Amino acid sequence: AFVFNEKDGMQPLPVPSDATSSAAMAINDAGMILVSFIREDLNSGMVVVMPDGRMVEIPLLEGFPTGGPIALNNLGHVVGANVLVIGSEEIVSAFYWSQETGTIQLDEAITNQLPWTIFNPVAINDADEIIVHGFNGNNEVSSFVRPALSGDVNGDRIVNIIDLLGVVSAWGPCPVSGGCHADFDGGGAVNILDLLTVVANWG
Repeated sequence: AFVFNEKDGMQPLPVPSDATSSAAMAINDAGMILVSFIREDLNSGMVVVMPDGRMVEIPLLEGFPTGGPIALNNLGHVVGANVLVIGSEEIVSAFYWSQETGTIQLDEAITNQLPWTIFNPVAINDADEIIVHGFNGNNEVSSFVRPALSGDVNGDRIVNIIDLLGVVSAWGPCPVSGGCHADFDGGGAVNILDLLTVVANWG
């Protein structure tokens, strides 16, 4: 992978030492470059190269050996898909990544839960709104989603007194049926840790 400009000409982009090949996938207005690479074991990974040349590797979702990036916004946030092959079955899981959140599974992190599984994000804008594709059992479908902001119970992208009251009203074990939006740490209950998450992300 390389980057080219008139001042410096063509310059190679940094990748992990075990990468055998790489390709630049996208560049944003801040000069961050999204790079995909293939390792010696033939699994793929990805990094964001910062304007100062630092390389930040994007971790894969737990249990997934390979994955690739699809899009990068001007905040440096990335969407893509991780892949796991078991026999003849291919499991694909869409992800969202930022330096603040790390790599998170889109299906579990969006504000508007869907009645089908996301398998392919297509694009992400600077408001973190993502176009995704999925399958509902009969047909391919598409939607517009956004990852939840930690501490934001009602999904308005602002953490304030409404979210604090949302945590208080949902206090206790999460319902078996799901929909526990105030359980930010995924612990299965809304408690003091979730209250502290609201306070930490206030504003």
